[in-house]
Amino acid sequence: MDAYLDHDVFLFTSLRDSCGSQLLEAMARGAAIVTLDHQGAAKLVPATAGIRVPVTKPTETVDALARALERLAREPEVVMEMGRNGMRVAAEHTWEQKVARATECYLRSPGSNQRHNDRSYLIAFCLHRRG
Repeated sequence: MDAYLDHDVFLFTSLRDSCGSQLLEAMARGAAIVTLDHQGAAKLVPATAGIRVPVTKPTETVDALARALERLAREPEVVMEMGRNGMRVAAEHTWEQKVARATECYLRSPGSNQRHNDRSYLIAFCLHRRG
């Protein structure tokens, strides 16, 4: 992850990753993001932390990626601001918060009361499985 510290911008162009943890790692290290407005990246990276490029025709998408990178090369203050905002976004994605969100989804699912009525059981199970 130290490679993130050597760069100001992280380019993520995967069409197949549903949501790359690389985005969170890069934001946590203060990199501005340039990514496709596609799948998980579209939801994970706010406009304040990066530039999301629409997926259209290949040549249009590549041109838009190039324009985004050119803009950030010309505007270092924008890169710095996006980096700071990305650090705040990444800080909101802790394992504890992920477990809490998963627990809420589980408890709202049909039949969850029949399986385990005690949310502490699920949280303890998730934390134990992680370690």
